[in-house]
Amino acid sequence: MPKYERNFKIKTLPDNFKDWEKSILKEWIVNNNSVILRFRLYDDNRCYMDMKKDGDKDSHEYGVKCKYDDIKFLIGDLPYVEKDRYKQRMDNYLFTIDIFDDGVKIFEIESKNKKIVDNFIPFDWLGKEIKN
Repeated sequence: MPKYERNFKIKTLPDNFKDWEKSILKEWIVNNNSVILRFRLYDDNRCYMDMKKDGDKDSHEYGVKCKYDDIKFLIGDLPYVEKDRYKQRMDNYLFTIDIFDDGVKIFEIESKNKKIVDNFIPFDWLGKEIKN
């Protein structure tokens, strides 16, 4: 089942973002320009391996929970990014703020309902819309 998302640069962080659910994660990405293979390791040792194929505003993903010890040979010396992730779930959507080590801040709205994502009116603290 596809999920729909839009991403925006963040001009200023919202006042309440520290009240959102926080995780710290490392992410390894292998991208061959048609399919993305992504490994995520969270600060609570949750580990996921995902395959993702992007469309314009929709993406098809398949993911499995895994153990880092079982996949670390796959990622070897691949570079990774580390980021703080803040999540806020609402009715039929998910808001995510990612703050990367280099200071970049990205906001994402995600839903299985295309209409919700298409009709989302960006908050005043958001900047330019960006492609994944």
